[in-house]
Amino acid sequence: MKYLAIAVLLFANISFAQQVVIEGMVKDSLSKPLEMANVLLKNPETGAIVSYAVTNYEGRFVLKGKTGTSYELSASYLGYRSSKEVFTIKEDDPGIIKNIVLYENVNQLDGVEVVQKMPVTLSGDTIIYKADAFTNGKERKLENILEKLPGFEIDESGEVKVQGKKVNNLLVEGKKFFDGNTKLATKNIPADAVDKVEVVQDYNEVSPLKGLDNEENLALNIRLKEGKKNMLFGDIKASGGLEDRYTFHPNLFYYTSKANLNFIGDLNNTGSRSFSFKDYLKFNSGIKNITEKSGTTFLSENNDIGLASMQNNRAKELITQLGAFNFTYVPGKKWSFSGFGIASKIKTIINSLAHHTYLRDDGNVTEAVNSDTDQRTVSGIAKISSVFTPKKDVYISYDGFLKSTDATQLNQRLSGFNTVENAVKERDHQRPLIMEQSLRGYLTKNVHHIFSLELNHRYSKLNPLYHLQTSQPSFPGIFPDTDKGTHELLQQKNTVTRNWSGIFKYYRILNGKNHINITGGIQNQHQNLVSDISRVAENNPTKLEGNAWNNDVQFRVNDVFISARYKTKLGRLIMIPGVSYHYYQWKNRQLNKTFTSDRHVLLPDFYARFNFKRSESISLNYNMKTQFPKISQLALGTTIQGYNILFQGNEKLNYGYYHQLGLSYNLFDSFYHKNINMRFNYQKKFDDILNDVTYSGNNSLLTVINANSANEIVSASGSYDKRYTFMRFHIMANISHSKYHNSIEGIQNTNTSLIQNYKASATTNFSELPNVTLGFQKIFNTYSGADIKNKFITHQPFAKLEWGILKYFTLLADYEYNVYKNRGGTTKSSYEFLNIDLYYQHDDSPWEFQISAANILNTKSIRRDQFSDAFMGTYQYVVLPRYILFGITYQM
Repeated sequence: MKYLAIAVLLFANISFAQQVVIEGMVKDSLSKPLEMANVLLKNPETGAIVSYAVTNYEGRFVLKGKTGTSYELSASYLGYRSSKEVFTIKEDDPGIIKNIVLYENVNQLDGVEVVQKMPVTLSGDTIIYKADAFTNGKERKLENILEKLPGFEIDESGEVKVQGKKVNNLLVEGKKFFDGNTKLATKNIPADAVDKVEVVQDYNEVSPLKGLDNEENLALNIRLKEGKKNMLFGDIKASGGLEDRYTFHPNLFYYTSKANLNFIGDLNNTGSRSFSFKDYLKFNSGIKNITEKSGTTFLSENNDIGLASMQNNRAKELITQLGAFNFTYVPGKKWSFSGFGIASKIKTIINSLAHHTYLRDDGNVTEAVNSDTDQRTVSGIAKISSVFTPKKDVYISYDGFLKSTDATQLNQRLSGFNTVENAVKERDHQRPLIMEQSLRGYLTKNVHHIFSLELNHRYSKLNPLYHLQTSQPSFPGIFPDTDKGTHELLQQKNTVTRNWSGIFKYYRILNGKNHINITGGIQNQHQNLVSDISRVAENNPTKLEGNAWNNDVQFRVNDVFISARYKTKLGRLIMIPGVSYHYYQWKNRQLNKTFTSDRHVLLPDFYARFNFKRSESISLNYNMKTQFPKISQLALGTTIQGYNILFQGNEKLNYGYYHQLGLSYNLFDSFYHKNINMRFNYQKKFDDILNDVTYSGNNSLLTVINANSANEIVSASGSYDKRYTFMRFHIMANISHSKYHNSIEGIQNTNTSLIQNYKASATTNFSELPNVTLGFQKIFNTYSGADIKNKFITHQPFAKLEWGILKYFTLLADYEYNVYKNRGGTTKSSYEFLNIDLYYQHDDSPWEFQISAANILNTKSIRRDQFSDAFMGTYQYVVLPRYILFGITYQM
């Protein structure tokens, strides 16, 4: 690491030597500053861009050139004629001032040609980045391009942020790519196919509604190079190595004005994750929750189906099979059709060693658990969409979505509670199903009246079958006939949820700065839960009788609401105050008894944004919301939640409500090449649902109650990005503090957690020399509860290398070192990962050859920590061993 840092500083010193600052202003003929004008410094002989700048709100720009060198200085702005000047920087020039005047252009065709060459263009609410201006040709996929654009961030899960804001949709040529999924796009779209990246602010599929709400949706639209249209393009990669390691990864794309086709395939046993099971669980229908802004949340059973997950996207073994297809078809001006299908088969082996400290009023009890988990999933997702626009003021759309999986998990544990060992075998099999439909219609009667009607239906079914075998009696003293020794239990649980919602909106546009929105709607959720527990002896299950071990519950919630919001623009200030009136009715039926109730509630909300200038703003968002429990929290019959956890619901649970406040600040300074983004969020929950824990030996008995005290979450995040000619510095921080309550043996307990994540990095940006990233990340996790407190610290220096060697070779390497310890020093470990890829491609040959080595240092395991209201835990996870692959890629 020390020598790598010295190399970066050496390259930087060489690059900054003998540089002269070139600065000035760009104005129009009336001396008005032009913000977001492009100023380029070029080689006058080759036309190659040496440096570029984008003017700030004052029209200022700054560039750097070398003494004794001639340059062409050009400036361009949409709708204006370009300016060009050739000059030479003398050896004794301390600095150069260049003020530029641009004149309006009446020739629109010339303007189009200028836009094609500009690195950054601003068109309305859209910022357009010319990809070639920010890249060096070594990029492989779209993610490598986005990482080099100012203000862009991509995390390991493929989530993209621009100036601190999450990207909600990703489109290619104006059409959603796999329903806007950013991971599938960033990991698979070839970099050499990308011409421009467009950042679309306040994105809305229905153009008349754009700007009427405060959703602040952000979308990326990828424009393809002309040579990639009307033809099949993509790449096919195959590789193999020792110990039968292999990958096969085809990406095929076809784009025309009427039809778009995409196919992504992936077969590998190397731990590569084009689409993990976690991605499947996160992949929603893309169908908008039309009642979300009303302020009501109906909880439903978790979609994660209780399966173990990988840590840091690593496992002992991971075998993936994936096939994904996406299409768009536009037969004419009135109709368009789109859809996608994703099928995956994943096998995951997870081995872990855990140490749990249970928070108990009789003293903290420790448990050591060695687990081997074998997880098999076969999953499918499909969606079909259609849009009908018979005329420009009418928009009708339909969406249908299906999501299904067949999942089996076998978990073998050896649990040591003090001196008692228990061999545990758990088998969980389930086939969850989700179906959603949406019908939307919009009518623009005239410029003052806009109407919309939206209808949604959602059906979900969860049916886990849980089989538990233990060497020690399961839950002694709790189940009947425990004197016989209960070592094997079987639980069946079926939950069906139906949700209907409809909403009508009317927008009254008073003028260009004021409008009123009146909304009326209804949503209904109906849940059914049936469960039972059986004792198994000699493979014969015997169902336990009595209400204590069986459930047959119905829970229905109905919400009728009306809301009003007023949006006004006062200079640079936008405000949207609003209020919603709700009438709730809910019914809980179980044990031949029916509990009904109703409530009238007012929920206020407020949004404000102040634009200091086009590239700097601050916004505030406040709302009050209600949250209703899910059916399993109401069911009185006992259910098994784990090998040592039983759960019993509470039919007297009430709904909770909470206040939510968000504050954000964004600055994009093109003159100083810096981005600043800050976020602050505060949430305070009243009557929140909390766990009430009672212990029976080594077993936990859980129920739920409404909290007497408020639960609070405070979080803040910020990032600072600064670019120089050949360097980029990035600093980020995330802090989250939570205070929440639970009850242990009837005594209320307050738990707190403080999570801090700090990260800093420096990246070179050379066109000819190797590019290096050096960074350091530090994570503090502090947990406290029930008279116990612990602090876990992770230090993670990391480095990346991108090196073009002898014209045809590219070397990519990434390294990270982790030191993990707790405050008392009783837990400490270190581990590191080094991966190297070497590529060879001759000129414009479609063939590319690759050698890849992963986990070169053959790290065996990683460490993690976890905190809940019942226990603290530290975990050690076994990871995939070192492997080497030889691969071939054919690019079309």
